[in-house]
Amino acid sequence: PFFYDDVDAEVLDIWVQSTSRRRGGAGELVRQALADIHGRVGLQVHVENTPSLAFWNQVVETNGWEITRELVEGAGGQVWKITVATNQEAEPDESS
Repeated sequence: PFFYDDVDAEVLDIWVQSTSRRRGGAGELVRQALADIHGRVGLQVHVENTPSLAFWNQVVETNGWEITRELVEGAGGQVWKITVATNQEAEPDESS
């Protein structure tokens, strides 16, 4: 990980060509990519990138995941350090 030390995976970049936006493709891509992750996923979004923040809020809400945000200083200025908990069911406790 380049930005986190407490996650199971990171999203480094996601981009959709402007002519293909607002069709649900990016949300479906994220859902499928995170489907097999049982834990926490980290990403960062520049403070000025309000469309990206709105996208992540919608994807998290739609999938029933949990999100935490922390405003930090990044290489290009202030960024939101975002952690998404995918809420996958934990493996059953074999001691019961």
